[in-house]
Amino acid sequence: RMAALSLTLESCVRTARFATVDDLLDEFNKAAAVASLKRYFGCFASKTSRFLGTDKHENWTLEEFWDYTTTRFLRGDGWTYVPKGLRKIDIYPTFAVFDETVASNSFKATGRGTGCCEYDSQFNCWFLVTYHLSFPIPNPLANTICSIIADFETRENDADILLLKEK
Repeated sequence: RMAALSLTLESCVRTARFATVDDLLDEFNKAAAVASLKRYFGCFASKTSRFLGTDKHENWTLEEFWDYTTTRFLRGDGWTYVPKGLRKIDIYPTFAVFDETVASNSFKATGRGTGCCEYDSQFNCWFLVTYHLSFPIPNPLANTICSIIADFETRENDADILLLKEK
């Protein structure tokens, strides 16, 4: 972990070399599980890449996500998402879009990772431009889950209003 202290986002980003999107996503998930800053951020294309998490507030540039992730990874606290089934990957000349379902012991339910990759013809490899982690809601549960979210958001908004009034 001491070596990780000398790492910067600039020294990590765009350092992975994977000839397929499948291999890139496998590395991305494995690096997160072992809390490897170098390997994890090496999968991203640039400092302006984005990570969208499961919370509506988690829409981070890579620089913002680095700040959050560094604290966790330096404690050895990564996260584990294991791909389930086949990924759907559409390849174009200079980019690819993907959809993968993932399992997590932390959340118990199926997650979904979607995003876009760019192809680097100089190194003949792929890099992540965006990664969006979400939880697909089964249609029969959608109304119930959305009602729970709406109630939560109402309470959250009410709390925000109270805070503003106190200022």
